[in-house]
Amino acid sequence: FPQPQNILLLLRMHKESGDSEALEMAENTLRQMRAGGIWDHLGYGFHRYSTDREWLLPHFEKMLYDQAMLILAYTEAYQLTKKQEYRQTAEDVIEYVLRDMRSPEGGFYSAEDADSEGKEGKFYLWDMDEFTELLTDNGFDAGRYADYFSLQPRGNFADEATKMRTGENILHTQSGLPLLSEDENNELEAVRSLLFTEREKRIHPYKDDKVLTDWNGLMIFALARASWSFGRPEYLKAAEASASLIINEMKQADGSMLHSRRSGVSKTMGMIDDYAFFIRGLLELYRADFNTEYLEQAAELTAYSRDHFEDDVYGGFFQSNIRQTDLLVRKKTALDNALPSGSSVMFENLLQLFKITGETSYRDAADGILNSLTSELEAYPSAFGMLLSSVGYMGEKGREIVVVGEAADTEAIIAELNSRFMPDTVVLHKTEQSSSALKALAPYTEYYNLPAGKRVVVYVCTNFSCSRPVFTVNELAELLGE
Repeated sequence: FPQPQNILLLLRMHKESGDSEALEMAENTLRQMRAGGIWDHLGYGFHRYSTDREWLLPHFEKMLYDQAMLILAYTEAYQLTKKQEYRQTAEDVIEYVLRDMRSPEGGFYSAEDADSEGKEGKFYLWDMDEFTELLTDNGFDAGRYADYFSLQPRGNFADEATKMRTGENILHTQSGLPLLSEDENNELEAVRSLLFTEREKRIHPYKDDKVLTDWNGLMIFALARASWSFGRPEYLKAAEASASLIINEMKQADGSMLHSRRSGVSKTMGMIDDYAFFIRGLLELYRADFNTEYLEQAAELTAYSRDHFEDDVYGGFFQSNIRQTDLLVRKKTALDNALPSGSSVMFENLLQLFKITGETSYRDAADGILNSLTSELEAYPSAFGMLLSSVGYMGEKGREIVVVGEAADTEAIIAELNSRFMPDTVVLHKTEQSSSALKALAPYTEYYNLPAGKRVVVYVCTNFSCSRPVFTVNELAELLGE
């Protein structure tokens, strides 16, 4: 299984300490996944997992949560390295999600099956004759692109059960995105488009059209992150549409959340993952456009989560709501699996809310999660990638940045902040319109104001102790360093 949360941790390790091996591991994994059969080279998106070490033979199911977490991994890799191939992969995944996984209501569907016509992978596989005839008839060098996509006359696909070759091929390449000339890239895109259009005529795998609060929360998080990292406002619009659906149709009058929605009907009491993942999406929406309504919603849902899921005795969060009375045992875990655990994501939510608001009860609840996991963290650190990727908020490099000024005056400052990989930093934006709402959420911001004669000012703080204010992009860049 892809483990994007571990990639996020490796990127942070490199950022924190300069560990070149951590960066090499992260980049090699990202490149090989993009090259392998686990990546859909025609329609984009990642399949669920690979059955081999080369990322070649996938289980062809596509899961929404995998797309979300891998968008985050490739986006952060781009933020850190500025390598275009990572941005391109993130944007390609988003293209797939917005094209194929979006409901008319604005939410995101859960998955696409591996099977079509009763056979796993049938939709995605090609035999050499079909491939060659299609390209040749359309004026392309079929041999060249058969080599590029690693097709073999006898096929490169082996049945997972029998291990026998079927004569069919999984499209894959020998490396990540190759360095091609503009003309070569244009022709490659024309070939991809031709193959994709032809494939669309096939019978598609079944689509699981449930809209799940937790998985939508992860996708909101990913789209909002990509929107401000890449300057793509359409990604923010899609994230906001999903968030609006969840708030309007999945959030109940008593503050609780429902888990699932299908055919206009929402049902099933939410678990901690639903709250934690959706809160994380709301916090990222605030970071993307500084709408304080998202912070208000995040704070409200966090209060509900603490009242109904938090273990007041030993710390941490239970999986189920205290109101759910049909369970013999309330389980509690922070172990990451194919997707991160709700408790690990809640840990980051609490630390972000502490940094944003200055309210120490959030930090205390985060400490409670850590204290409840001491022995497990020491024994199995690799099982806690998501949680460990957030501990930087507690360190000396965890920062609060408050930008004061109207949107038109702060555009260049926000762009400078958006261009940087600062995973342990929260950013607040105070304008005349948002000042009162921000004061209610983060009382300390009352004292962060524009000096006389200035139209913009930036306060860069560590643990709420601030350096001298700065007023220009160059001053901010110098203060932040690399």
